[in-house]
Amino acid sequence: MATTARDDAGGSVIGFAIVFVSFVFRGFIPAPFWVWLVVLAAGILFAVKDGISGLDLITLGLAGVMIVGPLLVDAATPNPPDLEEPIPVPTGYGFELDPDSTNLEHLYESGSMTPKRAEFAAVEVVDHYVNGLTPEWTVVDRQETPELLSATLREGDSSRGIGISVYVVKRMGRPTFLDLRIQARYCTDDLPGQTDEVSCMTAPISDIVRYPGGEPVVPSPQPSPGPLREPVPVPSGYGFFLDTGLSKEDMHAYRSTIMSIPEARRARHLVMRYYRQALDGWVIVENAERILVVRDPDSMDGLAIQADWSVWDGEDRTGVLGLSIKAISCQEKDYCGNWLAVGA
Repeated sequence: MATTARDDAGGSVIGFAIVFVSFVFRGFIPAPFWVWLVVLAAGILFAVKDGISGLDLITLGLAGVMIVGPLLVDAATPNPPDLEEPIPVPTGYGFELDPDSTNLEHLYESGSMTPKRAEFAAVEVVDHYVNGLTPEWTVVDRQETPELLSATLREGDSSRGIGISVYVVKRMGRPTFLDLRIQARYCTDDLPGQTDEVSCMTAPISDIVRYPGGEPVVPSPQPSPGPLREPVPVPSGYGFFLDTGLSKEDMHAYRSTIMSIPEARRARHLVMRYYRQALDGWVIVENAERILVVRDPDSMDGLAIQADWSVWDGEDRTGVLGLSIKAISCQEKDYCGNWLAVGA
């Protein structure tokens, strides 16, 4: 009888130890969700195989938190559905679908036109979407620069949004044309510290496929902290668009519109300052000119943010700003050793 009681207690202790260690070290070990489910299942089986005791109830409670928590987070920030264009692209500009389009972003290239005509056409294209979608859709943001015009719209009070960006592409010795990008956005008015203000941002990326066609764009990710959920939108005014060729579940890569070299240098400084201010409530782990590493104060989850400019298309007069945001796991409260993987 005594031996049986000790065996029962031993199973409860082993089960509790497995679940507790998983609970503590999950933030340090980047493994897929299903791996943790297998570990938790083993711990629960050890705990309840000979009946349920008080310690077993604690074990079941911890396991429940580990299972339900990520599901609640996923429900709170869902992946956007495949992009469905609410109205057709405007006619009269010769727009053709680019083969690099995906289910998250549709790319179009217009026919050739004069530079002056292209500048007027860019305004007309953005007006086509703003006028054609309102009042059912609300304009959340609109930006205009000589080379880029953009608008972000939200459908009613839903989380569905789209981003419209029109670039006037001018290259020496080559015809001018319009580059039209339509991107799925996730909209919310529940961002901390931004009451009564709607924000539309890139939602967690998963299962990006070619559009049309369906071929995968992003290979199956290696074990990582999980899909990146950007806590704040990318800064406006720079024409940032998602580079789906470089982005993956745990890292979003953006590229700005073309600008002068001095503008690109200044933009890098301002973008990094934006993130330092917007993420003021996060713990700063690394703070440098081009790199910002922060940790969520309530967990071991972190972000590595990197911004830098580069010369555009081999010319010494223009540049672009690259922005990378990567989800990372911190090993200690003030140490995140894998932040160097930004952009990798």
